[in-house]
Amino acid sequence: MKMFFRVIFIIGLIFAMIGVAVYLLDRRIATVLERAPSENVDYIAAKHFTFTDQSSLRGWEEKLLARKKTNYTVTQFKGKNCIKAESDSSASGLITKLKLPYDENTFISWDWFVERFPDKKAPEVLNEKKEFDFAGQFYVIFYSRFFLKNKAIQYVWANNLPVGTYDRSPFIGNVKIYVLESGPADDWKHEERNLRKDFKLLFGEEPEEDVDAIGFMTDSDSTNSTAVTYYADPVLGVMDLSGEGKQPEKKREGSTFSNKFLSILSGKNRRHEK
Repeated sequence: MKMFFRVIFIIGLIFAMIGVAVYLLDRRIATVLERAPSENVDYIAAKHFTFTDQSSLRGWEEKLLARKKTNYTVTQFKGKNCIKAESDSSASGLITKLKLPYDENTFISWDWFVERFPDKKAPEVLNEKKEFDFAGQFYVIFYSRFFLKNKAIQYVWANNLPVGTYDRSPFIGNVKIYVLESGPADDWKHEERNLRKDFKLLFGEEPEEDVDAIGFMTDSDSTNSTAVTYYADPVLGVMDLSGEGKQPEKKREGSTFSNKFLSILSGKNRRHEK
């Protein structure tokens, strides 16, 4: 039964992406040049998401992965405009489709803060389906000509796993899970990730395809508990190591959004799994 609903979920995403592809045929995401602060390098942002009111969620699609949806609302918290994710035995995520041509210095950054962790009874692991809940999850999904071969990095804020722990998803091998934060924090945590380096570490090979989508999720359905996390200021772009500034270069002719399909958000569809 779980496999049936997982297949239905994937098929549904395929048809959703076909609709988006028709609309976005030959249309490129506009590049807005802006610099993000860093002590060592400059960042050229291709896309910067800000959450000022509920209309900021236009362009983000919610994907239901259990009986109940996680509640996502725009708010202010600890001095930042952000998304508050409240999960009550629920699992759903927000994703947005975009195109960021591959560059060896492609980066993603964001801020997040976990207020409440899901209540796990067993020791926390990454590669088992039981109690597979994380308060904070951020996804980067890469293009594939064949939807079942999409690769994705799932960054997580764990309850108590060591930072730097990584493993394959227990639901699909093309998703790699990487622990960036662990346990309670007093304030926002800021992440800046070089996607080439992370991809090579997790998959053992160089990335060759563009970023197709990003997303985030807070879930607690597998533990039948609650979780609360805040997300702010996702930025995608290219690290400018020269200090002169540049725009991401187009990877190849004909690599349009029209033939891209988002195959998974987290690799699990647990609707009716309880």
